[in-house]
Amino acid sequence: MTVATSWSRIVGWLAANHPATAALVNPPATAVDVRYLQAAINRPLPADLVELLELANGTQHRAVRG
Repeated sequence: MTVATSWSRIVGWLAANHPATAALVNPPATAVDVRYLQAAINRPLPADLVELLELANGTQHRAVRG
């Protein structure tokens, strides 16, 4: 299963079962955001993490964990 497929299932479940949490998912990270993060930690990110960041860049609220 790909990251995109898994993320689609997660977002679908959230939309159906907890729309308030689904609404807190951030939009995708930009390529600049990803490069900045890699520079900040001085190493490349794993490809699957980059793929996830290109789908959603975390959440708007620190209390949302998953």
